[in-house]
Parts: sequence; C-alpha cells; structure tokens
Amino acid sequence: MKESIGDRLTETVLTGGAVCLLGAGYSIEATDQGGRPVPNTTELIKEIKSAVGISDAEYASLSDIAEYCEEVPERQQLLRKIMLGRLTLCNPSENQKTVTRLPWRSIFTTNFDDLVERSIDANSYQVITPTIEPATHVIGKVPVYYIHGRALDLLETDTDPRFVISERNYLQLHDDNRSLYARLKNELFCANLIVIAGYSLRDLEVASMLIDGGQPFRNKTIIICGAHETPMALSRLKKFGEVLPIGIDGLAAHFSGATVDAAKAKENSFQFIDALEPVNPAEVIEGDDFIRLILTGSFSREKYQTQMQQSPSSPEMYCIRRGEALDAVLQRSPAGVCRYVISSDLGNGKSLFLDQLSEELLVSGVRVFRISSNLSEVFEEIELALSTRQPMAFLIDDVIRHRDAAKFVGARLNALSILVCAVRGDPGELAFRELEQSLGGASRVIDLNRLSAEEVKTWDAVLERWGLWEERRGDTSDQRLAFLTQQCASENRSIVLSLFRSSRIATKIDQIVSFFVNHGHHQRTFAALLISSLCQQHVSWESLVSWLGLDEGRLRKDLSESEVSALFVNGRDWNAFTSAQLAEYILRTKYVEFDRDTLVDVFSTIVLSTADSASDSYLGSNFRENLKELMKFRFLTRLFGEGESAVKLISAVYSRLSKARLIRNNPQFWLQYAMSRMEILDFSNAETYLNTALGLANERGASYSPFQILDQRARLFFMKNTKSGVAFRRSEILTAIKDLVGLLDKSGGEIIYLYRSVPLIGDFVEVHIDDLSEEVRSDIKALLNGINLKGQSYTRLPRSKKGETRVLQKALSDTLLTLNYG
Repeated sequence: MKESIGDRLTETVLTGGAVCLLGAGYSIEATDQGGRPVPNTTELIKEIKSAVGISDAEYASLSDIAEYCEEVPERQQLLRKIMLGRLTLCNPSENQKTVTRLPWRSIFTTNFDDLVERSIDANSYQVITPTIEPATHVIGKVPVYYIHGRALDLLETDTDPRFVISERNYLQLHDDNRSLYARLKNELFCANLIVIAGYSLRDLEVASMLIDGGQPFRNKTIIICGAHETPMALSRLKKFGEVLPIGIDGLAAHFSGATVDAAKAKENSFQFIDALEPVNPAEVIEGDDFIRLILTGSFSREKYQTQMQQSPSSPEMYCIRRGEALDAVLQRSPAGVCRYVISSDLGNGKSLFLDQLSEELLVSGVRVFRISSNLSEVFEEIELALSTRQPMAFLIDDVIRHRDAAKFVGARLNALSILVCAVRGDPGELAFRELEQSLGGASRVIDLNRLSAEEVKTWDAVLERWGLWEERRGDTSDQRLAFLTQQCASENRSIVLSLFRSSRIATKIDQIVSFFVNHGHHQRTFAALLISSLCQQHVSWESLVSWLGLDEGRLRKDLSESEVSALFVNGRDWNAFTSAQLAEYILRTKYVEFDRDTLVDVFSTIVLSTADSASDSYLGSNFRENLKELMKFRFLTRLFGEGESAVKLISAVYSRLSKARLIRNNPQFWLQYAMSRMEILDFSNAETYLNTALGLANERGASYSPFQILDQRARLFFMKNTKSGVAFRRSEILTAIKDLVGLLDKSGGEIIYLYRSVPLIGDFVEVHIDDLSEEVRSDIKALLNGINLKGQSYTRLPRSKKGETRVLQKALSDTLLTLNYG
C-alpha cells in the first residue's frame, strides 16, 4: 500500500472523519443462516428464477422478478422466504467485523443482507432505509444507510418485497425519497474521506448519482477493490478516486494492527476547522497575479508572503495591505481586548483582510484556525485546539452564519488567544450589537469601509506599477489621488468597479463572458458559478456539480484551451473565477439580457436542493444558513436586477420555491414573496402572503420576531390606500399606525425600517389630507414624532444607503408640515 495513502486512510478513519460505502464484494466471505455463502445479485436472481419457474435463459432483473412474483400470492410468499432465508441472520467473517467496527462517521451499503448489523453492537448504530422516512439522527450512533433495500424490512415491517429489491429505489432515490437522498449527499459533503469497498466498476457507475461530486469528491475518495482487477478496470476506477487493489481482507489486515493517537492526530490534522500551516513565498509577483485577485477574489498565500518579505520601497505589490486594521489586531490593545468584529459593506475587503491577517499572524508565531462549518464536530476541535495553551487565533468569515461557533470560541478564549469575526453590516444594527454581546467579553469593532490615506496611496502605486491607470496615466499623482478619494469615495469596491469598466481588466471580463456564451453547453455552469459567487460561496462547487449534473471534465478542458486559461495558475481554483463583486457586475451589465430563463431555472434548482439538504436535522445546519441568504428578496434583486421585468422573474422563482415544504413553512419565505409582489403593486397576493408569514411567525412563539413582517404590512396598507379619489380603509391605516408604534420600542438599530415607511406615509397624507379625521391625523403625527425622536442620535441611520438618511429625514419633516398646516 502506498505509504501516504495508507497513513491518510488510517488517521482519517480512526479519528472518525471517514464514511464507508460497502458493495457486493464486502459480503463474499459471509455465510447465510444455513451456512451457505451469501449470494451476490447474479446468484440471487438465479435462485429466485428457479424457485418461481422462470427459465434461466430468460433475462430478468431483480425488479422484473419482484413485479412477476407480486402477481401471485404464492410466488410473493416464496420470494419473501428466499430473501429472509438467504439474506437475514447472516454470519460475518472476522475480516468483515474488523472493517465494519472501525469508527466510521457513517456506513452506506447497497447490499440487502444484514451483515453490517450482525458485525457491530446492536446499540451502536441507527438503521436508515429507502422504505422508511429518515428519523432524527441519534447522537452517538453510527447511521447505517441501506440505499438499495434491506431484507430485514420484510421481517420487521410489512414492506412489499419488490420495494426492497427494486433497483428503482436506488436510481430514483432523489425523486422518491428526497429527504433520504439529502441525508446521503450531506454525509458525503461533510466527510473528510470516502472509503468505497466491495464495489465493482458497474456498481460505481450506477452509484455515480451519489458519489460523482466532481474533483473535490475524487480528491477525498479511496476505492478498495480486489487484487484480481485488470489494468483496464483499475484505470477506469481511478476516475472515481485513488484505487487500492487489496480487497476487504487487505483492508482488514491494514487496520488490524493500526493505532493512532487520536488527540495527537487531531491536533496535527484538524478535520472540521482549518488549521493553517505556513507556506513558502512565491518566486515573483506579476501584474497578472494582481488582476487574478481582482477578478476571482481567490487569495494566493504564497504571493502575499512574497509581498510581506519585500522591502517597503519595492513596487511588486500583490494586494492592498489594510495596515491600520491589521496593526490594531496584531499589536493588541493595552486593555487586553481579544475579540474583534470586522465590518464593512459587501465588496469592501472583509474576506481579503482575514486572508492577510492569517498570514501575518502565522509569521508572528500564532497558530491560525479558520472556521467555516456549523457541524457539531467543530466544537470538539475548538476545545482541543484551546487545550494546547499556545498563542492562537480563530478567524470566522460571515460570522452571522457561524454565530454558534463564534459564541463557543468567545466564551472560552484565554489570554493567549484571539477571535476575529467578519460581518457584513452596520455597527448600529441590532443584530450586530447582539452578536457583539454574545462573544463572551469586550470586543473591538474595526470598520473597513473607508481606506486610510496611506492605503489610497498604495492603490495609486499599484495601479501605476501594473499599468492599470491607462487613460489616467498622464494625470498627476494628486489628480489620481483625488479620483480615488472623491469619485471612488476611498472605497475598495468603488475602485474595483472603476477597473471593471475602464482598464484592461474589462477585456478579461469580456473574454470570460464570451467563453461561456460561445460554449452553449456551459451556460448552466456559468449561471451556477455567478450565483455561487454572488452569495459568497454559500453554495459549494461540489454541491453545484452534484445538483445540476455539470460536466466538470469538459469545463476544465475547455477552460484550459481558452483565452482565460491564465486565470487558473497550475490548474488551481479553476472553478472560482468570479468574486462577488464581479459576479454582480456581469449580471448587471453582461449576462441578464443574454439568458434570464437559464438563471431562473438554475437558481430554483439550487435553492430547492439546498432546502432538501437543510431538512436534515443532523447535518443540515450549513444548508439552513445558506437557504436564508438565498431566499432573501434583497439577494434576488442583486441576482436578477430591479424593475418590473426583473420582479416578474423573482416572482416566478418564489412560485417554484413554494413547492418545498421546508420553504413553505418558513415565515421569511412568505415575507420575501410578499415584498416581490408589492414591487409590482399586486397588493392582494402580497397581503395574503404577509398574513401567512404572520401566522407561521405566531406558531413559532416568542423566539421569532415578526418585526419585518409587521413593518412590511404597514407599508402595504399605506401603499394600497394611497389612491386619489378613492376612500381609504380607516381600519387598515389604524392597524398600520399601531404596528409601527409598537415597533418603535423594539427597533434598536433597525430604525431604518421605520424611516423607510415615512415616504409612503407622506404620499398617503398628501392624497388624503382633507379626509383625515383628527384622531387619524393625531396618531400619524405621534408616530412620526416618535420616529424622529428615535433617529435624532444618528448622523447616518444604521444600514442606510449613501445619502438616504438626508432624504428620509426630509420626507419626515415635509409630512409633519403637511399634517400641521395642510
């Protein structure tokens, strides 16, 4: 056995990070309850044919035979008898026991027999089959998935034999049992290693519906096959992963004397948190490296190490170092603050800052851990890391998605450790402040929205060095700095957007779009990549390949021969070639007019598949967080644009999404759906959806805040009653006022929502000022005065857009004037 593969196999399996797929070859050494060898599929078909009178020369699959036997009760009973006699109460060999008793994360089997269950302690596993709705995972028990069928179901339930042995259960599992299919896929996504044993080449080709998740899956798959396999078969097996022709007996022999110090192994090779190791610097930094970073957002650790080691006067800069923010963390404050919250709007550099910080912490001798999973195993590894008592840093990007991990780390930090969280939002926001308070101690907020004067100068120097000023190359340094500080507002995203429009980077973008437009078979892939990038990789590439059936091999080949091949150095990160900012730019300026139907179809498939995976109570936490982001109306307007035609597409998407039960049971879904209908003035359906959202919110009780639902309903009531010459419904206006007044006491940093209702109130008052009773007039004035009082302490309202505060405050002032003197 290759030593490196053997070591990886031993360490990952014995530390609980591997899943096991067992095929027919696993059962070869076993015997049935009568002492005869357990039959394989071919032998079982032959026996049943003989028993029920089917000619051996006549072709029939197990499914065919099962349907034939169903026609006559005697044949059905005979089939049941053979299945129970040959495939239950089986006797496993010592090799089978050794393999099955390893500390697998989970076990899959395509076999009908009960060898897995007979090999391990009855209290240590939980059985899951296609004929039973998956139950909640029992913590501490290994899930055993019978993904084809289970003969014991005939004994323990009233299951029809044809459902046990029908290959249809396997091949159409996604359609027939979506929740079980999601559990299977989630296990494979979460596994650090997939060990496939006892599968023939045909078995693997059939099973590709489960395990063909693209290159990421192949990189973590080891196939155990028999030593008798031909060179041709071995070559074909390699398309699924690394091949070890040692058989079940060789696998058992490998582990029979294998040991691993679990604590030491996990310390050296964490499986659920990413423990960064130092890298060697690259030989050079080139202009294409900078362009690649701008376009893809994919950070090269090696290039940044090179930048760090150069003298300050060296012009070969890889990226803009956020020096003030980095120094604030690296030098630590005198007060001993060790919790940092990094905030900025989308595109202003939070993720890149964490990448830079990781490298600079490593150089300073600090162990660095990146956390990007919500799996329960994360917490055990955090405890293990902290127990080493070394200087260490825990870095979490998009902390709202990983807030449980942040709280867990924050409560356990010691004097040697720091926690750095990145969050998209405003420090005045209620959710933001609640996050700060949950981190277990004092924290410092670092805002990255504006570049410092020194960082702006660095931008100027980098653009000059790599020839990206182009038509501004002849401007003086002061003129270029004025452009960066005034027209780009000293913001990373504004500077990058200007490069998309006016530099040679624009040519690269056109080449990317042209590649996908000219290769018709990659249009769905392009839509998927743009969606994934826009939601900041909340949907993994392996998920996209699996859910959409993308032809990864053809894409890699075509990309390698294209004009944009240089974006992918040495073949790495070839599927990550748009940053969130570039994805939005392409969607707004290059893509949407080209094929919106493809975008709708791909996005709907992604969200419905995410919802399936999110329904898994055991492994669905990451998918549940992803689903929240994907369903937001705000996200969909970034994806499809604004305006009536875009909103119609968004409504079409919501209509498709309503097919998923998990989505239908979410009040946020109906809220977002209602918002999309309000955009096109469909007040009737919007009101229905808002009432549905309120009903679901009430079902959830005090743990669920209906703030946004009530806010949107109030806006709806003002909008639908603002019609000249038509009497307004007094009850709806009073309900809207009552709801908004009630939200005043709960708004906190969400005051922006109340302010955004003011222009609608103003429109209503303008139309109906002469019809308002003194009671309604007085109630509206009291509401507006309350909003004004709540917002007086802010020079800029939390979460407001540039210039929005001034506009909203003027709308409030104008409406009060109308009420007082109109």
